Amino acid sequence: MNKSALKKFATEARKELLERVELQARKIGITAESIQKANVESSDAVFIDGRQLSDIERRQRNKLIARINEIGFERVIEETAYT
Repeated sequence: MNKSALKKFATEARKELLERVELQARKIGITAESIQKANVESSDAVFIDGRQLSDIERRQRNKLIARINEIGFERVIEETAYT
């Protein structure tokens, strides 16, 4: 693989990874434009678009929201993609 092909591969891989991270955030109600309000039915029943989040998803969502409030959506997506 020559240098040009390697650079193109790396660029495409990075773009795909960022898109996948954004898709996962969207599944829990978080986009660059807004953070969807979750419907809370009890201390352990949180719903986004009618789908109940698992305990792990709920904790990850809360951490993600806190980090977005701290440094912004784009930086969080970049950080997550490289982790």
